Amino acid sequence: MKAFTLIELLVSTLVLSILVAGIYLILNSGQMAYHTDVGLLELKQPAIHALDVITREIREARGITIIPTADANFDQLIFNTHSKTNVRYYCDNIAGALYDINQDNVVYQLIREYPPLTYKVLTNNISRLKFSQSGNLLTIELQTSKTAVGQRALSFSLRQEVRLRNE
Repeated sequence: MKAFTLIELLVSTLVLSILVAGIYLILNSGQMAYHTDVGLLELKQPAIHALDVITREIREARGITIIPTADANFDQLIFNTHSKTNVRYYCDNIAGALYDINQDNVVYQLIREYPPLTYKVLTNNISRLKFSQSGNLLTIELQTSKTAVGQRALSFSLRQEVRLRNE
């Protein structure tokens, strides 16, 4: 009778275990890369759209007022256009209602308010919104951040310079 020895069984089990562990590591790293890419996409697309909305409206602005807030990472922007008065962009956490469950941090939203007391959320996960003006050039800095699956911190920053047509 021919049979496998104990040593042969142990060696084959070891080889199989190494193979399974290698496959697991490859699949796990692929899954982490996927979640990271999806998380960055979820940050980038709405942030780019929000910045585009702000930029288009600000080009026609006049009477721009930049108001620093108590939090050094956020400013408010108030302006008028030829057909609108007191258009306002700012970040808020909607009365503390939104939290990042993974970090226990408040999630800030970029909000457009016009007409007064009419709110439109442009994007979430804002960690910085700053405005600065030099002559007829307005600079907007927008940063979004969140925690992806696996506790990996993701961040995306945008900076846009807008030449004002009516200043």
